[in-house]
Amino acid sequence: MVTAAEVSREFEPDAPAVSQARRFLRQALQDLLGDDDGSELADTLLVAANELTTNAVLHARTEFVVRVAVDAVHVRVEVTDGNSRVPQQCLAPADATSGRGLAIIDGSGLKRALTGIPAAKLSGCKRNAAGG
Repeated sequence: MVTAAEVSREFEPDAPAVSQARRFLRQALQDLLGDDDGSELADTLLVAANELTTNAVLHARTEFVVRVAVDAVHVRVEVTDGNSRVPQQCLAPADATSGRGLAIIDGSGLKRALTGIPAAKLSGCKRNAAGG
């Protein structure tokens, strides 16, 4: 049984931060969900968070915080940065090297939320802890 818990960490807006955030999230999910629990869910959340942290580095260009919150029903991953502009999904050309992040999250089965808050934005995704 999963009990309510959350962890967070702040990152600099540079390219190494994306892989650092991914490692942080992988360890946090393992710690919060347990070794045998939620591996498919963890993989899906890692892909989504990778897209959100990449957006923070490429577009917000501010320090950002990755937060993972788990309760008996949901697992939520949030990325908060200091840019209040909310990301917009775009139609990326077939040969583009970027521009597909939000579409990847939307296609993952996660529920996505983008919220502009004063002087910052919160990008998050969540899924039932049981995988549904």
